Amino acid sequence: MTFARSIQALATTAWLATALVGQPARYPIKRERKTMVAMRDGVHLATDVYRPDAPGRFPAVLSRTPYNRAGFADFADSLAAAGYAAIWQDVRGRFESEGEWVPFVHEADDGFDAIQWAATQPWSNGKVVMFGGSYVAMVQWLAAKRNHPHLAGLVTMVSPGDFYEDFFWEGGAFAFGASVLWSTFTDGKAMNELDGMPWDSALKRLPLRQVVATVGHDPPAFR
Repeated sequence: MTFARSIQALATTAWLATALVGQPARYPIKRERKTMVAMRDGVHLATDVYRPDAPGRFPAVLSRTPYNRAGFADFADSLAAAGYAAIWQDVRGRFESEGEWVPFVHEADDGFDAIQWAATQPWSNGKVVMFGGSYVAMVQWLAAKRNHPHLAGLVTMVSPGDFYEDFFWEGGAFAFGASVLWSTFTDGKAMNELDGMPWDSALKRLPLRQVVATVGHDPPAFR
């Protein structure tokens, strides 16, 4: 994805959030936090639901994130007030979800199972749209490969068109800096913590396997 397209996608997200946040609420909001949703192998994923506190069935907006589901409460409230069941879920192994965090590996099956759960709740009308950017967009494409009949659409932003050539292997060359930075971020470091790490010296080290040791954080996903 080009820089211009990334900026356009972020602008679209900002516009959507602005359009919803601060608008007159059509519905009061019911919040159900930390529902532990079972996956097919028995692992439970921490899930928050924000939905209209009113009779009826509503379309669901599902977002599955490694970046902490709790950080999206205001936007989820706005979706619920507008008539959607907003579902934010920590992916496997992240924050309050069970299991081991291994990027990409479980997202297709876990995404399918999360869609199935969302579509069959008593407050759901059976239509599920997935939403989000970056890794939260990539998990959508992986879930879509499973062809769940209740998946009605995807809203993907700032996602590579090809995970291999457009992210980790740019034009066939390993994108070392981007890969080690992303792996460190998704392994639990906040953005402000990344800024304080000695990247300049680390990325000049040889052999390359010593880079993560120089940074002082060794994410298994990078290895």
